[in-house]
Amino acid sequence: MFQLIRKLIILTATLPFAALLSAQEPVRPVSTAWMAEVGSSHLADTYLSPIRYSGMHYGLTYSRLQAMKSPLLPCVQGWDLGLSFDKTRNRAGNATILGARLEGSWRMMRRWHLAKGFQAGVGGYAGAEFGALYLSRNSNNPAQAIGAVCVGPEAFVQWTGKLKKLPLAVRWQLSSPLAGAFFCPNYGELYYEIQLGNRSDLVHFAWPGSRRSVRSLLSVDLNFGRSTLRLGYSFNALSSKANNVTSRRISHAAVVGIVCDLVTLNPRKSDANILPAYY
Repeated sequence: MFQLIRKLIILTATLPFAALLSAQEPVRPVSTAWMAEVGSSHLADTYLSPIRYSGMHYGLTYSRLQAMKSPLLPCVQGWDLGLSFDKTRNRAGNATILGARLEGSWRMMRRWHLAKGFQAGVGGYAGAEFGALYLSRNSNNPAQAIGAVCVGPEAFVQWTGKLKKLPLAVRWQLSSPLAGAFFCPNYGELYYEIQLGNRSDLVHFAWPGSRRSVRSLLSVDLNFGRSTLRLGYSFNALSSKANNVTSRRISHAAVVGIVCDLVTLNPRKSDANILPAYY
């Protein structure tokens, strides 16, 4: 009798742990996207010139998104890495500003599955960008360096459905920084002077009053099976002011990309619980 009671106690104590061990961990596909964009660009930087320059914008972005493990807190996390290039000219057409930037960001968002194929997410991101602007006609100040780090909120709204028999997803994603730091020299200060040691007041606190930015991506994903075609529109706007130097940057671009889900499944477990990042 004592042995029977002892076995019942051990079985009762170990039953919850056995259930946890037998529970199958969900498979979380990694959604990767390669996106190219082409559009218009408008640049203005009073350190180089008081005139606004307009021209072409080109960009290439790699994006990665994955659902988190916890079923109690349905979140998705991801990061982006982008390279962009701008070629702009003044209205007279006798001067050109070239711009190049490397940008990266990490984000985490809590998402909710709503009714009728809708879902929404709210979270935050942390990002950084580095680059330069170059105006060949200037002799003393031909270039302006770009450098900034920031954090801010990010949100998205998505609808998933079908166009006849073709699965599709319409998504709008928006982000805007709230705090950070950015680089800006004094008006008329030469980079040669900075090299000699005049490095005061070069890094500034970024907040919506000194540096504000908006990034928006409206996209449509057409799922053809193993891969997905992404078509969209990208809008980026930035404005900053420090040391009597004002900078403006606006771009409108058409986006074309390929989205693929990378997943590793155990062939012995065909009933895997798949937890996707997008859908």
